[in-house]
Amino acid sequence: MKELFATKKWLWGVVGAGAAAVVAAVVLIVIFNRKAPVESYRSIVVHELEGITVIKSEEVPLSNAFKGENLYNGDDATVNADASITLRLDSDKYIYAESNAHFWLDATGTEGNGRTIINTDCGDTLHHLENKLGVDEIYNVSTPASTMSVRGTVFRVYVYIENGVYYTYLEVYQGTVEVELFTTEHNSVGVVRMVNAGECALMRASTDFSEFIGVNGCSADENAPIDYHNVPQHVAQNLGTVIDSGEELSITKELLFDYVEITPHEFETTIIKEATCTEDGESEEVCTVCGLSNGVVTIPAIGHSVETVVTEGTVCTEGITTNEVCNVCGEVLSENNEVSAHTYTAWKSVKVASCTENGTEERVCSVCNDKQTRTTVATGHVFSDYMVIADAGCSSEGSEKRVCSNCGLEETKSIAALGHSDSISVIREADCTEGGQQVRTCGRCGRSVVEDTAKLPHMWSQWTEHFDTMSCTDPSRFTRSCANPGCMQMESMAGTHDMSDTEHGEDSEGTPVCMHRCTQCEYIDYDSAVPAIRQEGATECPVCHKPE
Repeated sequence: MKELFATKKWLWGVVGAGAAAVVAAVVLIVIFNRKAPVESYRSIVVHELEGITVIKSEEVPLSNAFKGENLYNGDDATVNADASITLRLDSDKYIYAESNAHFWLDATGTEGNGRTIINTDCGDTLHHLENKLGVDEIYNVSTPASTMSVRGTVFRVYVYIENGVYYTYLEVYQGTVEVELFTTEHNSVGVVRMVNAGECALMRASTDFSEFIGVNGCSADENAPIDYHNVPQHVAQNLGTVIDSGEELSITKELLFDYVEITPHEFETTIIKEATCTEDGESEEVCTVCGLSNGVVTIPAIGHSVETVVTEGTVCTEGITTNEVCNVCGEVLSENNEVSAHTYTAWKSVKVASCTENGTEERVCSVCNDKQTRTTVATGHVFSDYMVIADAGCSSEGSEKRVCSNCGLEETKSIAALGHSDSISVIREADCTEGGQQVRTCGRCGRSVVEDTAKLPHMWSQWTEHFDTMSCTDPSRFTRSCANPGCMQMESMAGTHDMSDTEHGEDSEGTPVCMHRCTQCEYIDYDSAVPAIRQEGATECPVCHKPE
């Protein structure tokens, strides 16, 4: 079989996308006593990559796959000659596709309810499902001669075409696979077979038939044992990776590698384009044994190697030039020109600052004789404390002065007069009728002054009312006297009437009137005449409104 498959490699490239619509036989793989499933998620990621694999999708017609890339439902993959790609699906499923393989993906659904179909019409793919699928999960591999529904196993599918007939070769390394045959028109022929671990089967199909055929010396009616001597090197290497992950297959890694006699790749790196300071380069790794290329790899730009170049001037004004230059390509990366500092002498006084005038200082560069001047601020006066030069008297001002210790300037100011310090002696006391007299004498200067003092105010008693007068308004109705000793002063004041409420009566001529009587004397106040005619039915006086 190995020789037969080898002679068919030239046909893989002609199958291509034209056969993508041809999906027939189904291989259903059933695993018993598998380890418990783990939590998974819907994703398809490029896990490993050698050489070039071309991806075609709805968004991008053609692109080269790269490690870590996410693939999606409907994506189509073509593995170039001397290349390979490994996909990881839902974190626990792996597809190892080899040179000249062609397949497209149907991956839909949600977590725990995923539907994954790998459609392949050309080339060699190895499938590794680490965990048993969930009840509602589907994993199918469809070829032009069969469709394979998987529930968790390790198996290999190899598809090729000969004389218009499609061949599907299946090897099972773990678990059990149920195979149902279909024509290339996708019509079932009603044949189902179980393929167990360590067994293989060969199927072929066209538009009007699909059948098992004998392989490895066995008849078409029985499964054949896998001929491990004829397992291709790349498949054996991938099976070794699966075994290293902890899986137990139908053969050990040591025995498998003895059968296959694997020759490891010996890669040699060729520089296509040297990297420069600013531009990336390119290199390629090619196996010297089989010619496998790992593809073109970018060599990152090496970046500038910076060296600082300093040029110093001969005088202060010429300055210092500092350039950053790449010592690889010679590019000047930055320029900086700084004038060097003068070498000045210490500041020297040209004019000393006084109390009121600024001074001047000067310094000179010892290299180029550049001269600089600056102003020193006036110091201001430094005065002593004030000293009394004339004492102040009771009525005369004194004076004091202070002197600046720097320039001798004097400043004087007045001291206010002290004022007299008087004592008082009474000559005659004042009373209600006459003022008094006193002497004011200063105890400091002896000045003596005689002063008159104002007479005292009367100390009046309470008013006394005299009822024996003829009228309340008599000027002597009320009297009061001063209570000070020896004062006979007296004052009088008229009173006021205490009028009664309004009453009706007649005046001296007999005219009816409204009037008021004083309760203290005989005084009568007539308000106005009362109308002679009363309104009929009236109950009060129309003038004073007193009830009738």
